[in-house]
Amino acid sequence: MLKQFVVIGVFGFLGVAGVSGATPGFTFDFNDGTTDGFFGGGEVQWEATGGIGGVGDGFVSAIRTPAGHLGMANSDEVVTGNLTGQGIPGFTFWLKDLGSQAPVNIHVGLGVPLSNFWQSNATFIPSTSGWTQFTILFNDPAGWTRIQGTGPGTFADALAASERLLFRHDLAPYTGTPNSLRGAFGLDGLTVLPEPATGFLALIALVGMRRRAASGHARA
Repeated sequence: MLKQFVVIGVFGFLGVAGVSGATPGFTFDFNDGTTDGFFGGGEVQWEATGGIGGVGDGFVSAIRTPAGHLGMANSDEVVTGNLTGQGIPGFTFWLKDLGSQAPVNIHVGLGVPLSNFWQSNATFIPSTSGWTQFTILFNDPAGWTRIQGTGPGTFADALAASERLLFRHDLAPYTGTPNSLRGAFGLDGLTVLPEPATGFLALIALVGMRRRAASGHARA
């Protein structure tokens, strides 16, 4: 079963069952023993410990050995659908390089696979020394490149009918076929941002710092 929580204001967490549609405030905590629907090129697996909360905190990893297309994707309804209609301005997430032959250059993709799929021009380069939080917003269509589909279809169309969320290694120029890499990266704390995003990002960062601080005390 997919474990999940939604942050309500600044007061705490409310467990939610049966969430339907792209859900502002929804977070993947990866502590249910599964990849929570993530799949991809290479090996995508659940890791029981070492997430942003430290010892005992789970996360999901993507691994390519030998070199190949390195990435992971999710088609769950909580991160797809009419993102614009749900008032979702973007996603925030944490990444870690788990050991690669070269820097991992992660891009975010969304839309309708093969028909109208877009990838962020922004590059998120995780560290090998610890987790880093990143944010991707949808406010600038010029910051995205269409990598699949040649017929009618805009970035706004992709946001309004997205069927997949993708994290993958790639180097410019961006096309439907990404660059290969031998390596691995971890993903944790993927959150669907609500409006307004600014205050929520500060809250999520605070939660992440508290989780890591608590883990540090536990190990001391």
